[in-house]
Amino acid sequence: MSSINHTIKRYNHRMHPCSTSKKQDLLKHLVDLYQDKSILVISDANTKATEIEDKNMTLCDDDALKSMGDRKWDVVISFDLPKDPQDYVKRLSFANIMALIIADEREQGTLFLIETLLGKNLTRESIEGFSEAIAEPKKESTPPKDEQRWNMPKKQHDRPSKPYDKKKNATYMGKDENGKAIFSAKSKERNHRYDGTPRTEEEKRANAESKRPKRSIQVKSLKPKDKPED
Repeated sequence: MSSINHTIKRYNHRMHPCSTSKKQDLLKHLVDLYQDKSILVISDANTKATEIEDKNMTLCDDDALKSMGDRKWDVVISFDLPKDPQDYVKRLSFANIMALIIADEREQGTLFLIETLLGKNLTRESIEGFSEAIAEPKKESTPPKDEQRWNMPKKQHDRPSKPYDKKKNATYMGKDENGKAIFSAKSKERNHRYDGTPRTEEEKRANAESKRPKRSIQVKSLKPKDKPED
């Protein structure tokens, strides 16, 4: 595979869409436009391009390029596109400043293969009076990140939760026959935080005993030492 010419600027590598019937006229226009530069016109088809006479222009096909050696031209114009995209890459090696393509609608498929090989889309420049609409390569449009985020399926925890039934706080209901406080939704055990009655010494000791961690002591049975024999 030939190396791709990197000396050509991106804006100097262009494709001019043109109808088949106006290709010859567009070529004459480009030759006149760059008459102060050396021009190489490459065409493999049976065209009337040979009718153009210009001392700065050279006309040849892809087979003739093999005998050109390392010679370069300021402008290389592809009057038609080769069937093999690799042959177009070889054409680029002869361009010193600019590479132009004259392509009609029928050559769109070949143009796509060339762009795929080059790894880039060529600039399309329509020239008034010669242009023909050629579709641009389709690009998949991606929605903005914010739109992607909101369109994502909701996760399970994003589902609406059931209404929360908040229980009423327990209220002081008075005392029982033993003098212990009674609260709604609470057991009948005494709750000093609500009624403010001080605890007795016996209750304090019972509370401390309940919080004290229980310890278990494991006693291993000791075997008696063997007595020495007499």
